[in-house]
Amino acid sequence: MTIKKMTPYIFILIFLYMTTAFFILGVAVRIVTAFIYTAEFHLSFDGVIKVIKISVAAGALISLGALIFNIIDLRESRKKQTKSKDGE
Repeated sequence: MTIKKMTPYIFILIFLYMTTAFFILGVAVRIVTAFIYTAEFHLSFDGVIKVIKISVAAGALISLGALIFNIIDLRESRKKQTKSKDGE
């Protein structure tokens, strides 16, 4: 099995996808909790800004984690390849 190296394009796609997903989730949670407590749909501008900040942070950390795991997998696959060549 060959492991593909993470390109900057894939990194950016993961970042955008996860940021968007967390933004949608954050807005939905804010609307639902506001509805539960006030019985009306309310979303403030400050709330949206907070959700954007948290979503960007979450997207960046998840993308960084994916990059780190990809680097670890690449190094482990190289070690296995060199061990199998030495064993022949």
